[in-house]
Parts: sequence; C-alpha cells; structure tokens
Amino acid sequence: MNHKSINAKAQGREGAKNRGHLFAPLRLCIFALMSLLCGAAAAQSEPPQAGMIGFPLPENLQVITLDNLGQIEALAQIGYGVPRDVAPMSDGSMIIGSAAGLWQMLPDGAVILIEATLFPLTQVAVNPAGTLIAAGGEDGSIRLYDLTQGALIPMVYADHLYVITALAFNGDGTRLASGDRSGVLRLWEINGENAVILETSSDHQVINDIRFIERGGESIIGYAETEFSRPEHIRIGTTNPDLLEAAGFLPPISGVSLELSDRLSVNHGGAARAYRLDTFAPPSDAVVFTHWANDTPVRASYFGNFEAVSENDGSVTLTRRDGSITRFFGHYREVSALAFSPDGAILFTGGMDRAIRAFDTNTVAEGGALFTWERHSSTIMGLAVSPDGRLLFSGGYDGVIYVWGIR
Repeated sequence: MNHKSINAKAQGREGAKNRGHLFAPLRLCIFALMSLLCGAAAAQSEPPQAGMIGFPLPENLQVITLDNLGQIEALAQIGYGVPRDVAPMSDGSMIIGSAAGLWQMLPDGAVILIEATLFPLTQVAVNPAGTLIAAGGEDGSIRLYDLTQGALIPMVYADHLYVITALAFNGDGTRLASGDRSGVLRLWEINGENAVILETSSDHQVINDIRFIERGGESIIGYAETEFSRPEHIRIGTTNPDLLEAAGFLPPISGVSLELSDRLSVNHGGAARAYRLDTFAPPSDAVVFTHWANDTPVRASYFGNFEAVSENDGSVTLTRRDGSITRFFGHYREVSALAFSPDGAILFTGGMDRAIRAFDTNTVAEGGALFTWERHSSTIMGLAVSPDGRLLFSGGYDGVIYVWGIR
C-alpha cells in the first residue's frame, strides 16, 4: 500500500475562516520537509533520529555578545514536542498533536510536519474517510485540514474560549463534536473543511471524552465529565512501544545544563539524556545524573562573582561579590531558568511566560530586558550557554530543545 504524507502551511487566528491560497505541489513540499527533518539520503537507509531538525549547524557562528544580541535566532531543534493526542489513519500512519504542533508519523517511523504551532495541540481526530483532520488547541481553537487538497492552509475556528479536551467525528463524517475545559459542548456540521455550529450547550463539567452513538436510527452524542488531566507521554501499542520517543516525541524537559564542556545534559521527564556538542547525537557513554533541582527560586552563579535569584513575580535579583544588587524586570510570570554567558556579561532567563530574555549584568540598580525571544509553547525549564559562547540552549516543558546562535 502506498502511504501518503501530508503537509500544511499555518494560518493565524487573525483572519480565521478565510481560505488561503494553495502552495507548492504536494510532492515538492514532502521532499523539502523530508530533507529538513530526516535528511533526504539518510531517510532511505538510516532509522529516524530523535527529532533532529536543522543539523548540522551553520559554520562560523559568532560569539554571542551584548553588541550582537539582536542577531540571535533559533538555528535547530531536537524533538517534535510532547505528544498530547494521537489519531490513526487507515494507511497505518499516525496523526499526532503535540506541544509543538501537528505531525504525521509514517509506518516506517519517519515524521512529517503538518503545522508548527505556538501553542500545544491537545486533541486530534480524523474523519472516517481519512480526508479531514480536526485538531483542537490549548488556545481553544479548532483547526480543520482538508487532505484532498494536498498542500493547504487550515481553516481555523475560534468559537471555544478554553482548551479543547475532546473531539470526535460521527460515522459519516458530517458532524464534529467538540468539548472544552469549561464544559462547553458544540456540535458542528462539516462540509469539506467548512464547519457551522448546529448546537451549543454549556451545563456540563469538564468534558473529557466524546463519542457518537447510533441509537434509533440517529447519531447522538455521548460524553464523559471528569476532571481534566493531560497525559505527559503517549505510547502506541506497536511492536516497538518506544517508537514515539525514538522518533523524537520526547517527554517534558525539567532541566538543561552543560555537565561537561562538550556535552549538553537534559532531563526528559525523569529520563537522563546527553547530546554531544560536536555531533548532537547521544554519546555512547551517556552521562548519568543523580539530582535535578526544580524548586523555586532558581539560582545560577558565575565563578562566584554573581548570584542570580529568580522571583515568583517574574523579576530576577542579581547580587555581586561587593554586595551591590540589581533587579531585572521583564517576565510577567515566574522565572524558571537562568544562565550566564561565559564572560558573565549577559544573563539569560526563561520563564513560565514561554519567553527567553537577555539582561546586561553591568546594569546598576534595576533594568529591563535587552531582547526577548519566543519559540517554546510551554514553560522554559532549562537554559545553558556553550563554553565558547557561541550557542544558547533552551529546553521547555513542551519537550523541545532549541539551539540558538548567530550565523
């Protein structure tokens, strides 16, 4: 059986429900994405690596300084995010909604990007004909992808206000039921990728599951009201239960550090992993960690000259050896990760607001962020700077490691 892979371009919520134009032919898009995600040649002969996107890194990267901070960009990433929901396709592939977007995993383990999102996708469903994907987001949106059109822009419906906790198509695919965390239940009429609300009810608790039940010649909606709990990791019952992990769908990250000068150490949901900085592949003699501190406030130090302490209000207090103190402001939620540049001139911070910010440690009394970068879709749990000052690493509870630098 031939397996079709799917590709999509994203449409923002502004202008939602307006169809975008079609992009390049499906075959060319698939080839480009396969080259990016797996390597065009490697995809034929090598097993998929742990979601390595953007490697090898560009050569001649600049040392990060106060003068060139504005040129920092995300160069690469490891992992496709924490899986939040999975829907099977008739050809044996899987549609996976993760904290980093929507993906298709082919039967051979190759992973194709459908859409990268700045918010987690919490629910996915495929209609019985296999022609339409519905994806519900943590932002309350519902995205419909019409697979009969090849490369496409999804239709986005923003009628729910809270995280989508349940999605289901009926037997002929003409109805879609959606439920959210506030207890709102909606019934949609589906025509292609166009959806119209038929009914809305809101006298429910958290809707955790939805099913269409055939009774008396008609489809009725059955739903479960339970406390909402999201799975941190989903395993599919295949001959290889670690298939999702092996292909780069990683558990949440609770710590990132440079344990050795040439290795990036990562705590993935309690599982220790290490990546070599030269190849970014797991080394044969993986580093084993004995303790990861996740308590707040988070502390980071630079050769004993500085101590940075994060506060729950989003500020950071920098105390110097001479006793002088500087307070930095910019995050609007708790700061959960700190890292200094090798020369101590820059303090990088990450927070529950999903943002990375940079501060000048020479600032007196108080100061704001010099620059801000946003790429993670969840709390940033770890930051580290390479010993040569050329790379910044960030790990989030979305399960993704981003590699930042200046070309």
